[in-house]
Amino acid sequence: MYRLALLLLSVAALAPAQPAAAATPATLTSVIDEALATGSDALLPAILSVPLGLSNDESATPVHELVAQTGHITHRFCVSISHRHEILMLNVEEDSGVTNAYLLSAAGKLRKAVTQAGQGAAVTIPRAHAAAAFFAERDYWSDRLRPRTATH
Repeated sequence: MYRLALLLLSVAALAPAQPAAAATPATLTSVIDEALATGSDALLPAILSVPLGLSNDESATPVHELVAQTGHITHRFCVSISHRHEILMLNVEEDSGVTNAYLLSAAGKLRKAVTQAGQGAAVTIPRAHAAAAFFAERDYWSDRLRPRTATH
């Protein structure tokens, strides 16, 4: 019996752990507040607004946005001007021209994801396929505005 317990503990220790991002949604309240307070006015093009469900009349969606650059990737965090609960994260791979857009709740949960290459039509990404990239982008923004503690 003792050997069985040790074997089970060993197997449990070797099992891959679930990523922390999947376990608890990050709260993005400070990022939303920052976008509303200091974000620049921008337009989310209809080519993304329509498939994300933000517009049904082929018009762009006015947003407040934060923009950041890491290497060849431009990150955009957008909050709809007319509906604060409409929150988007986008990343654009400059080399390939591929845009990935994620519509999320204020609690940080993925509602819908689309990808668009160049000037082509945006295509919906099933949530299960978008999850890892979505968590990485959500954590990027959550970590970016998290208050830092002073070190001595």
